[in-house]
Amino acid sequence: LSKKKQKKLDRNPHKAFSRARENCELCCGLSCNNPCSLKCTSRMCRKCCKEKAFNESLDCEVHRVFIRSNREKAKLRNKEILGEVGTADDTIDKTDSSVKASNLNSDNTESAL
Repeated sequence: LSKKKQKKLDRNPHKAFSRARENCELCCGLSCNNPCSLKCTSRMCRKCCKEKAFNESLDCEVHRVFIRSNREKAKLRNKEILGEVGTADDTIDKTDSSVKASNLNSDNTESAL
């Protein structure tokens, strides 16, 4: 117990204090004595879970660490950017075809109503 908790116990010996971390599991990380998260699939504290996710490209919804999904989104954005880079004629053709496609989609929705 910390000194503060010990003083409180000395002052109030009959009061029941919270013992939430008394029997908790410790983190599985190297030389880490932090308590692990109860819901984390890798049974680690937030700091170790974040390191593991970064090194192994994983997601942890409990700790809100989304490394894998963010990397996948970045790859998709890079593919889109690289796909759009080209000559001016290609970009004009793409914009014309996208305008035609959007016009067709709007016509189909109006006819369905």
